[in-house]
Amino acid sequence: MSRIKIAENVYLDGSFWDCDCDKGFVHRRAELQCVRCSVIQDDAPDSRSNEIDYSAFYGFTEKEAMTDLHERHEDYCSNSHSSLTFEEWINMEEGAMSGISSDDPCLSVFLAIRNTPSNN
Repeated sequence: MSRIKIAENVYLDGSFWDCDCDKGFVHRRAELQCVRCSVIQDDAPDSRSNEIDYSAFYGFTEKEAMTDLHERHEDYCSNSHSSLTFEEWINMEEGAMSGISSDDPCLSVFLAIRNTPSNN
């Protein structure tokens, strides 16, 4: 999926960007400039997925996002008589009849969870 990319073993979410503020530095891509520090998003890096509070931006928790995706996967398999695994369904190319697009907020949360290294 194109929303998350790897740079130097750090997972980044291209749906968000960081300004120079000490707090509240994560912004949605739709915000063109930080009103506090005046950084412009085109000059700013993508946000690290482990620093994004997805529930604040999207209004649902990681658990709710995962539940929603699993329900959509089950619906897709039932309606299309498909036996795709959850991972196969998630990895279908954008535009395929998977019922999910690369800019889906639940998918962004899933990819952040999957691609964030554990702190073990």
